[in-house]
This record gives sequence, structure tokens and C-alpha cells, in this order.
Amino acid sequence: MTKKMGCLVFVIVAAVLGKVVEQQQASSAAQAEAALSPEERHVRDSTRAESDRLTALQQRGDAAVRAAKSAVTSRLKDPESVRFGRTWAGGDSMRVGCGYVNAKNSFGGYTGEELFAGNAAIAVTESDLKRLTGSDRTAARALMRVCDTVITITRKR
Repeated sequence: MTKKMGCLVFVIVAAVLGKVVEQQQASSAAQAEAALSPEERHVRDSTRAESDRLTALQQRGDAAVRAAKSAVTSRLKDPESVRFGRTWAGGDSMRVGCGYVNAKNSFGGYTGEELFAGNAAIAVTESDLKRLTGSDRTAARALMRVCDTVITITRKR
């Protein structure tokens, strides 16, 4: 029975100490906040806002790449053979997923890497541009231009 009591006392003391440390940290944070000048607060708030904006942009880009990969994979003759190379997001608010894809054709051989572009609604590869006509071709070219722009900018660096 004494071992159980000892364990219970230990848990209670640990919880109380944890609460004390938590209160001290909150008090220190409040003191640090009060010590900031208006300019320092503005810089801190601006930095946080920019960080939040960049995080949201990165998340939209990641979602665009996932959607484009999914759309490309769903169109393949052998979806399980897909190999994605470098991927990135581009366009207004990072809403276009781009990258390179390689997959097996009907003969069982890999076709070689080709550029793809897409979003949740449409995905195209370079070879699709040869087969598409009319408004489909126009939409596909617009997506590919976004990816080409990012490639061009990256190469210049």
C-alpha cells in the first residue's frame, strides 16, 4: 500500500510543479510583451503575418501538387508504375502543380520523364498537347506555360 501512496504523491507533486512552471512562463511572456516598444510590436506582428502568409501559400502549393499527381496517375495505363521526379507549384497563389512524370506504356516500358501540369480539375503532359484541340488545348497550354515560367526562372538563378 505504501508504494501506491508514494506513486500517488509523486504524481500530485509533479502536476503541481508543472502548473507552477507553466504560470511562471506565462508571467515571463506577459512581461516580455509589456517591455516591447510599439515599433518592436509592429515588426513582430508583421513577421508573424508574413510567416502565416508563406505557410498558407506553401500548403496551397502542396495541395496543388498532390491534386495534379493524383489527376496524372488516374489517367495512366499502369498507374502503379508511376515515378514522379521533381515537383513544384506555380501560378497565381500556387494553384498549379507541376513536375516530371515517368510511367510505363502499353508495351511495359518506361516512356521517359515528361513535364506535367495540373490542378484538381485537369492534368496534362507534354505529349497530351499533341493530341488536344480547341479549348482543351488552350487550357492545357495555359497550365504548361505556368510550369515553363517556373523552369525558366529557376534556370536563371
